[in-house]
Amino acid sequence: MSHPAIASPSPTTRRRPWLAALLSLLLTGLGHVYTGRPKRAATLWLATFLLALVALFLVVVLPSTPALVVFVVLLIGPPVAVAVDAWRVARASDSAYPLQWYNRWYWYAAAIGLASLVVQPRLRTFLKGHIAEAYRLPSGSMAPAYQAGDFLLVSPLRSAPRRGDVVVYRTASGAFFKRVVAGPGDTVAMRNATLLLNGRVVHEPYEVHDLTTDPAPDEFNWQRDFLAQGVSRTSYVGSLHTWGPLVVPPANYFVLGDNRNNSLDSRYMGFVPRDSITARPFLTYFSWDSATHSVRWRRLGRAH
Repeated sequence: MSHPAIASPSPTTRRRPWLAALLSLLLTGLGHVYTGRPKRAATLWLATFLLALVALFLVVVLPSTPALVVFVVLLIGPPVAVAVDAWRVARASDSAYPLQWYNRWYWYAAAIGLASLVVQPRLRTFLKGHIAEAYRLPSGSMAPAYQAGDFLLVSPLRSAPRRGDVVVYRTASGAFFKRVVAGPGDTVAMRNATLLLNGRVVHEPYEVHDLTTDPAPDEFNWQRDFLAQGVSRTSYVGSLHTWGPLVVPPANYFVLGDNRNNSLDSRYMGFVPRDSITARPFLTYFSWDSATHSVRWRRLGRAH
């Protein structure tokens, strides 16, 4: 005589609080999945994501020290709170918790891998292209307004650069951070470290220079092909603080570093195509002085 099949009970195990907290730190909400609370996990993940967007919106729209503080709190606080909640739920759970189909280590690993290798890279690409990107200033070429070791948030360029704008542009040699001093069709020159734009002196309260330094004249030979009408190309000799006048070609810009004696800019590298200029800085979120090995606290939260 046959007997009806009896479904075997699901295996049970105790949920470890430390593991629930760790899984939540690795991926928000995963600790709650581990404790058998998938709906709670989804709700907390969505809330954390929305709070992060609010934090980013505040720091982009209202760049300031208070906005930076709110940004850090909303970025770090919610994930930590979710991890603490996962620890609490696991600690309070019944020791005879029946494991569900998703309570397997390989599903946890798959979720972490999917988030790390697919979701997060695409999210970073979207943020860089549409909202903000982090940028570290490696040199003092823009001192004193910007210091080596400044960590900046930059926003994508959505309109044509203007004279005086500080911009990020990219070349085959890497990313550069300089100030736009002339645009398409402008005539730009320098006489004894004084900048001239279309024949007029430009007031530059941000720039610093030292007339005792000058590189080899060969560095400036490229300028001969862009000299203004009436300037002899054969006798032209440019220098660090006296050059031009040069006519900026269409769809190109002339950029300079504020620290004129320590800046690899358009004087050496030539004009910058419009398509190469990608972003503008709007906030210093951190600053590290490598000489004194200390944080420049007064620079944090500085809007640009």
